[in-house]
Amino acid sequence: ITLSLDGTTTTASTVQMGLGYEVHLRTMPLSWLGGVTIHGRQKRISEVIAEWYNSGDFSIGKDVDNLATYSITGQTTSMDRKTFPPGFSREGYVYVFQKSPEPLTLLAIMVEFRVQ
Repeated sequence: ITLSLDGTTTTASTVQMGLGYEVHLRTMPLSWLGGVTIHGRQKRISEVIAEWYNSGDFSIGKDVDNLATYSITGQTTSMDRKTFPPGFSREGYVYVFQKSPEPLTLLAIMVEFRVQ
Protein backbone atom coordinates (compact mmCIF):
# COMPACT_ATOMS: atom_id res chain seq x y z
CA ILE A 1 0.00 0.00 0.00
CA THR A 2 1.34 3.44 -0.87
CA LEU A 3 -0.09 6.48 0.89
CA SER A 4 0.41 10.09 -0.12
CA LEU A 5 -0.28 12.69 2.55
CA ASP A 6 0.87 16.32 2.56
CA GLY A 7 3.23 15.61 -0.33
CA THR A 8 4.94 12.75 1.53
CA THR A 9 4.68 9.25 0.09
CA THR A 10 4.87 6.31 2.49
CA THR A 11 4.89 2.63 1.63
CA ALA A 12 3.53 0.17 4.19
CA SER A 13 2.20 -3.37 4.39
CA THR A 14 -0.17 -2.63 7.30
CA VAL A 15 -2.02 0.64 7.73
CA GLN A 16 -4.25 1.69 10.63
CA MET A 17 -6.67 4.52 9.91
CA GLY A 18 -9.23 6.27 12.04
CA LEU A 19 -11.18 9.44 12.54
CA GLY A 20 -9.28 12.48 13.72
CA TYR A 21 -10.64 13.13 17.19
CA GLU A 22 -9.28 13.48 20.71
CA VAL A 23 -10.32 11.53 23.79
CA HIS A 24 -10.71 13.61 26.98
CA LEU A 25 -11.65 11.76 30.14
CA ARG A 26 -11.78 12.96 33.75
CA THR A 27 -12.18 10.73 36.80
CA MET A 28 -14.58 11.41 39.64
CA PRO A 29 -13.10 13.41 42.55
CA LEU A 30 -10.99 11.37 44.97
CA SER A 31 -12.90 9.93 47.89
CA TRP A 32 -13.09 6.81 50.02
CA LEU A 33 -15.76 4.88 51.85
CA GLY A 34 -15.88 4.77 55.61
CA GLY A 35 -14.06 6.98 58.04
CA VAL A 36 -13.99 10.76 57.79
CA THR A 37 -14.79 12.55 54.54
CA ILE A 38 -11.98 14.02 52.45
CA HIS A 39 -14.38 16.05 50.32
CA GLY A 40 -13.11 19.64 50.04
CA ARG A 41 -9.72 18.88 51.59
CA GLN A 42 -6.42 19.35 49.75
CA LYS A 43 -5.13 16.20 48.04
CA ARG A 44 -1.80 15.45 46.40
CA ILE A 45 -1.59 12.57 43.94
CA SER A 46 1.96 11.20 43.82
CA GLU A 47 1.57 8.30 41.38
CA VAL A 48 -0.98 6.95 38.93
CA ILE A 49 -1.15 3.28 37.99
CA ALA A 50 -2.97 2.57 34.74
CA GLU A 51 -4.03 -0.81 33.37
CA TRP A 52 -5.13 -1.07 29.74
CA TYR A 53 -6.18 -3.65 27.17
CA ASN A 54 -5.28 -3.70 23.47
CA SER A 55 -4.60 0.05 23.42
CA GLY A 56 -2.36 2.58 21.71
CA ASP A 57 -0.59 5.69 23.07
CA PHE A 58 -2.37 7.83 25.66
CA SER A 59 -1.46 10.41 28.29
CA ILE A 60 -2.40 10.89 31.94
CA GLY A 61 -2.02 14.08 33.98
CA LYS A 62 -3.67 16.71 36.12
CA ASP A 63 -4.47 18.89 33.07
CA VAL A 64 -3.60 19.23 29.38
CA ASP A 65 -0.33 21.05 30.20
CA ASN A 66 1.01 18.43 32.64
CA LEU A 67 0.91 15.02 30.99
CA ALA A 68 2.86 11.78 31.31
CA THR A 69 2.55 9.79 28.08
CA TYR A 70 2.34 6.02 27.91
CA SER A 71 4.20 5.43 24.64
CA ILE A 72 3.09 2.03 23.42
CA THR A 73 4.60 0.19 20.47
CA GLY A 74 1.71 -1.41 18.65
CA GLN A 75 -1.40 -2.21 20.63
CA THR A 76 -0.64 -3.91 23.92
CA THR A 77 -2.22 -5.00 27.18
CA SER A 78 -0.28 -4.00 30.27
CA MET A 79 -0.09 -2.07 33.54
CA ASP A 80 2.33 0.75 34.32
CA ARG A 81 3.05 3.33 37.01
CA LYS A 82 3.77 7.03 36.34
CA THR A 83 4.79 9.85 38.66
CA PHE A 84 2.03 12.48 38.77
CA PRO A 85 2.86 16.19 38.32
CA PRO A 86 3.40 17.85 41.74
CA GLY A 87 0.81 20.04 43.42
CA PHE A 88 -2.31 19.93 45.56
CA SER A 89 -5.96 20.24 44.53
CA ARG A 90 -9.28 19.93 46.34
CA GLU A 91 -10.79 17.54 43.78
CA GLY A 92 -7.92 15.18 42.94
CA TYR A 93 -8.97 14.66 39.34
CA VAL A 94 -6.97 12.49 36.93
CA TYR A 95 -7.28 13.43 33.25
CA VAL A 96 -6.75 10.99 30.37
CA PHE A 97 -6.01 12.24 26.84
CA GLN A 98 -5.54 10.41 23.56
CA LYS A 99 -4.90 12.00 20.17
CA SER A 100 -4.10 8.92 18.09
CA PRO A 101 -6.81 6.98 16.20
CA GLU A 102 -5.84 3.77 18.02
CA PRO A 103 -8.16 1.95 20.45
CA LEU A 104 -8.08 2.81 24.15
CA THR A 105 -9.59 0.45 26.71
CA LEU A 106 -8.71 1.46 30.27
CA LEU A 107 -9.31 -1.35 32.74
CA ALA A 108 -8.27 0.59 35.84
CA ILE A 109 -6.82 3.88 37.03
CA MET A 110 -5.43 3.67 40.55
CA VAL A 111 -3.82 6.53 42.46
CA GLU A 112 -1.48 6.93 45.39
CA PHE A 113 -2.31 10.14 47.24
CA ARG A 114 -2.22 11.94 50.56
CA VAL A 115 -4.68 14.31 52.18
CA GLN A 116 -3.56 17.50 53.87
